[in-house]
Amino acid sequence: MPVYAIVIGSVALLFAGNMINSLGSASQPIAQAILADNSQGKTKATLMSLVAVVMTAAMSFGPALGSKLTEIYGPQAPFYACLLIAISCLLLLNKVKLPAQQASKQENPLSFIEPIARTQPGFIACLAIVFICQFSWSLYFQNISFILPQKWDIAVESHFYQYFMMAIGVVMITSLLLLPRLILAYMNLQQALRVVTLLAALGMVMLAITSTPTTHVIAMIFTAVMVAISFPFYITALSNRASDIDQGWAMALSSAMVGLAWTLTGYLTAVLVNIQLILPTVIAAFGYLLAMLLVPKPASKNDLVTQSKETTHAQS
Repeated sequence: MPVYAIVIGSVALLFAGNMINSLGSASQPIAQAILADNSQGKTKATLMSLVAVVMTAAMSFGPALGSKLTEIYGPQAPFYACLLIAISCLLLLNKVKLPAQQASKQENPLSFIEPIARTQPGFIACLAIVFICQFSWSLYFQNISFILPQKWDIAVESHFYQYFMMAIGVVMITSLLLLPRLILAYMNLQQALRVVTLLAALGMVMLAITSTPTTHVIAMIFTAVMVAISFPFYITALSNRASDIDQGWAMALSSAMVGLAWTLTGYLTAVLVNIQLILPTVIAAFGYLLAMLLVPKPASKNDLVTQSKETTHAQS
């Protein structure tokens, strides 16, 4: 629909098409749920890292590719490219063979009571961590377009800004590919999540107090590493506390928290910058500290047994 809107020059149809296309974002939590439902331990964290790699790559390189296509072929080119990508995804989907998935019977699909009753202690805390970490990172990420121009007169159309934004993506992707499984070889999931959220908070403090572009880049690299590897840890922690039949529900809630966080910060960042330039980054530091304090204890064996019984009962 957006392609057709571009062809006929209808802004209203373009917005309507984008609203309909946004429904396709539901495919992400479904894919995450399938991966989480069929993996455990380090393997689950690794798979969640790969999900984050794909998300980061799209956010980092998508705008650059769209800009290049527009430069070469005109403003309609990115929409045609998206159409080709959507068709490719549809073809790939028909090639994917999924293992048998568990389904809940005799349960209201709109109810939150039954799924929450089946979760292990700490599920709500993990969901809050998802929101707080995404909210905090988004505050800084959107603060960048204010910090660089106002602090060091670096324009958003400058090469420095472009390379800086691309470097964030490269650092995060590299970290997600190399570090989560290595870290989990030396500490459990909860310990790893506490450490990286604490270090992410420290990184945000460094970003707030840096006095030169060079030191800001150094602080960004450190912080981006910590922020990146925290994602598979808190998503895995959330998944571990949801029952097997509620993985899709849990991943959908996590995606909702991510969307809510980025939606709120789009407005709040501009408001906070008017008070103090680095205030969003300072709040982000406190956010990661709060996330560290909310990390729940590892699930007990009794909780696992109870969850298994409740899952079996829900399926019968």
